[in-house]
Amino acid sequence: MNLVDLAASLARLDLEATGAVTLASEAHRIGDAVRDVLSHPPGDAHVYPWKQTGALQESIGVSAESAVALVGSTDPVAAWQEHGTPTMPPRPFLAPVALENAAAVAMAIGRAVATAIGGV
Repeated sequence: MNLVDLAASLARLDLEATGAVTLASEAHRIGDAVRDVLSHPPGDAHVYPWKQTGALQESIGVSAESAVALVGSTDPVAAWQEHGTPTMPPRPFLAPVALENAAAVAMAIGRAVATAIGGV
């Protein structure tokens, strides 16, 4: 393949869409990981919030569009748990899980884009 053909092939690639699809998939994986850390029963290690009713765990949602993905909660208790209150220490569960997975997300997007380019 000559350089002109290669350039034309690369121009046809939708690398933004490739990255967006992978980012959405990874965001859902992080959402699952957040729900998992919220599954510990009372009496377990109290690094993360305990699962009492399951409402906080069920409130975890994921949204992904283009180059932006959000993993969060619609439950007001989430902010209290994440940041603490005057009478309760913080038990962050969103930020630590995001941080633990950040490099893997970047690698997954990089692999997807490299695979798309490699297929040219």
